[in-house]
Amino acid sequence: MILSLLFSLFTSTFSLFAQASITYSVIHGFYGRPWLLAPVIVVAESSWGLESLRRSDYLMKRMKGVALSMLLFFGFFSGLLVITISFPGEGLHIGNIDSPWKIWPLVVRIVVTSALPMVLQLYSIAAFAVLYMDCKAMHGELVLEIVEEFAGAYFYVDTAILVCTII
Repeated sequence: MILSLLFSLFTSTFSLFAQASITYSVIHGFYGRPWLLAPVIVVAESSWGLESLRRSDYLMKRMKGVALSMLLFFGFFSGLLVITISFPGEGLHIGNIDSPWKIWPLVVRIVVTSALPMVLQLYSIAAFAVLYMDCKAMHGELVLEIVEEFAGAYFYVDTAILVCTII
């Protein structure tokens, strides 16, 4: 009896500390360690590990509010999608299917519930890539890269010559 009481006290205390730790990490972890751009930096700049996390921290200096709103936006719609998908449809049970034509609503439901999360994930990846470019532009890095990359591709054309060739 005493052993079971001590065990339940230990597990309750341990689970309380675990929940407090997770809550603290979720609330303070986002603003303390902005890591949202790290996957984009790994792909775009070919850096990984702590270097990409430091770079993400540097780029996110003034954009934490935008990143948080994007995270909440995609998180809300992902949660809404999961809740919507989890409700069973009426008449879509395998036991009620007695002809091949009655299986199509089930097939459509499976295809839609597979495609919508994928589309949402693709939009999320694209949105964070755009945020990465916006953060780089805010730090003045994007203009320099464009000039360096395309410096040899463009040349000066006199407007008078251009007008004469068009006429």
